[in-house]
Amino acid sequence: MPTITAPGYYVVSARSRYNNNKNFTDDAPNATVDGAQPKSKYNNNSAFADFGGERYWWFNTQGTSQATPAFAGICALWLEANPNLKYRDIYEVIQNTASKPKMKGEGLPYGSKKGGPWDETTGAFDKNKKAIGDEYYEQTKYRYGFGNVDAFEGLKYILSHPELGKESEVGEISVSKDQFVISRHGDMLEIISNAGEFNVSLVSMNGQTVKTVHGNSEVTVDTAGLAKGVYAVVVWNDNFRRSIKIIL
Repeated sequence: MPTITAPGYYVVSARSRYNNNKNFTDDAPNATVDGAQPKSKYNNNSAFADFGGERYWWFNTQGTSQATPAFAGICALWLEANPNLKYRDIYEVIQNTASKPKMKGEGLPYGSKKGGPWDETTGAFDKNKKAIGDEYYEQTKYRYGFGNVDAFEGLKYILSHPELGKESEVGEISVSKDQFVISRHGDMLEIISNAGEFNVSLVSMNGQTVKTVHGNSEVTVDTAGLAKGVYAVVVWNDNFRRSIKIIL
């Protein structure tokens, strides 16, 4: 089974022009030349842009050819938060933050080839063509490893676990202690930071501080009851001060 699964269902990506032969260009039969969707039966290009005398294409495809670079990009994002991460740290992150695939009738946000909600129990039959949905579910429920990678949850985990990557064989890289991420769930703002103890203040555009909350590693701010408008979310302690604007 895999360790993790990543997006790989018709992902649009840049195509290397060195590998973009005539079967994948506007020279192919029936392809358009105005940047719109090419119609050639030989390609799956979706758009192009001309720059510096060269033509650059985007195309869509699926499978591990897209899931692998997608996960590599997610790892690069996590390494921006903590450059000391090693493979064992990445393993810990995905083990603790991957989301479980929706299965056994729960459905995914796209339909199956049959037009209905995707379901691991759909289309499973024994040799006598008897539906064996439950048995099939039990046989396949582990094939996603830890589940679907969640880039944002992984980032929050890394910022709230500054001890990750401490045992470095080549020496530690200095990690900025003023990094944070914000997620919003209705009226609630969740702020995760690697700064240890910190404060979060909501400041109106007229400079009035309407709320301040103190926490360690994680702070939740309830915005219910506040007037609608633009606010600055200020994350600060004695050593740093950063802010970002949000609309309530």
